Amino acid sequence: MFQIIRCELKKLKRLKILSVGIISIVLSHVISIMQQTVKSQGKIFFSNLLDMNIWNNVTIILPFTLTLIGGYIINKEQIEDTQKNILVVPIKWSRVIEAKMITMLIYSLFLALLNIIILICTGFILQCSGINRNTIIEAITSLVIMQVCTYIGVLPIILFFSKSRGKYIWGTLFSMIVGVIGVFISNGKLVNWHPITTGFSIISYRMGNDLYLNKVYSFVAIIIYIMLSGIIYIFYYKRNED
Repeated sequence: MFQIIRCELKKLKRLKILSVGIISIVLSHVISIMQQTVKSQGKIFFSNLLDMNIWNNVTIILPFTLTLIGGYIINKEQIEDTQKNILVVPIKWSRVIEAKMITMLIYSLFLALLNIIILICTGFILQCSGINRNTIIEAITSLVIMQVCTYIGVLPIILFFSKSRGKYIWGTLFSMIVGVIGVFISNGKLVNWHPITTGFSIISYRMGNDLYLNKVYSFVAIIIYIMLSGIIYIFYYKRNED
């Protein structure tokens, strides 16, 4: 498995579509800065900039980006007709899918790291109030947790819509809709169960409603999405090989 993941990472570095993720992260920061500049009308607080960045990431940027790139790296083998070459090795297609999903997790963490670097640099450049060691640690922890939780939330969508050639685009559109829905339920009872907002309670998100945020429910939801991904993986990718 390690060798397969290593090969996938090498292939990943050559994909131009990865620039979509980088551009999306930068765009999220631009939007966040503009929002905070208008809202604060003066000094920008680092904690507010962090909260706005998290909000833009999970409702606009990440669901679309992760599903698009995740679906593409699976469909790439079918679109470029390289799947048959892989299976000659021989390697089971299900093992390749496992490696691709782990590779996507690594790429997600890379985007989180990029997000953290840009956020901290922006905080110092704009001379944000309240930027110190504690708030920087909070930013690192929150962004990594939200990145992983969002990836887990959209993973069933990636796996389901990538089972057929070219269908991952529909999964990308569906993820966009899921992100928009998250805007409307982020302060309601379903906040802990929605695919993109499960992490809000874990990081004690300040823009969330404390009345409804519940860590236990969020962890249960995350386990459900992992199990759902496993079921889709077994049913569509692994079952026919056994």
